Amino acid sequence: MAVFRYEIRPVAGGWQVACNGVSGPPYATRDAAVLDTLAIAARFRADGHAADLRVFDHDGTGRYVEAKDAKLFRRS
Repeated sequence: MAVFRYEIRPVAGGWQVACNGVSGPPYATRDAAVLDTLAIAARFRADGHAADLRVFDHDGTGRYVEAKDAKLFRRS
């Protein structure tokens, strides 16, 4: 079983997703980054892997997000 740890942080030009310390290109919005990452994490969990997602705000505080929280992040 693999463990995937996702972190979403604000960066210049958008929101960046890092998985186990490896970052991808920024998303334009936080909501898009969260929803896409939740979908990916759900696939890993369905295959028996562990995956968690933490979203950080501009002030550096962070919170864990679960699939049930997807309704809080709407694409605009």
